[in-house]
Amino acid sequence: MQKKYRVKDVIPTKLTDEEFVQICKQSFKESIIIYLFFIGISAALLIVLFFFAYNGVYYHLLTVFTLFSMVPSVMAFSMILGANPYEPSFVQEYLNCKSFKDWITYAERRDCISHAAIISKKITSENRKIVELCLDPMELRYFDEKFNVMRALSLKESYQKDIRFLKKKELKEDEAVIDLSGKEVVIYLKNC
Repeated sequence: MQKKYRVKDVIPTKLTDEEFVQICKQSFKESIIIYLFFIGISAALLIVLFFFAYNGVYYHLLTVFTLFSMVPSVMAFSMILGANPYEPSFVQEYLNCKSFKDWITYAERRDCISHAAIISKKITSENRKIVELCLDPMELRYFDEKFNVMRALSLKESYQKDIRFLKKKELKEDEAVIDLSGKEVVIYLKNC
């Protein structure tokens, strides 16, 4: 298989920018509800355990259960408030989304939307025209008119796993068509 292909066409996602942002916001709300559910379960377990401990029932056993009931809430708090001091927390990252480019970064980090849609929005948001597909390393190359140079949009390893290669006989040997309209990235080549 050839390593470089000239990109004949890129089929973008059908999602509008507003739909893309709405999906990200919905994903955030669902995640927060799940985290708050875990915190609520832990709080309920603690109340029940303290009630039994107050009545003197299996005091040492209840102490162990208390520690185990705290694990989900600690995990949920660390996800919401941020466990890593060098990265913004889940909530802070959501609040920092002011521009569409920020929403694309949010979707990339949180993996809340299909990889094809993220790549498509990355390309269309900055008006990039993909001219070359490189398979080793996996990247999409575009011409930056502002600086008059060729730049590369590298694809993460997790994105590379979602790529499907299909045969399209109408293409020439060195041509490729990239379809980003579905849930996964589909690359059409003459020979796969």
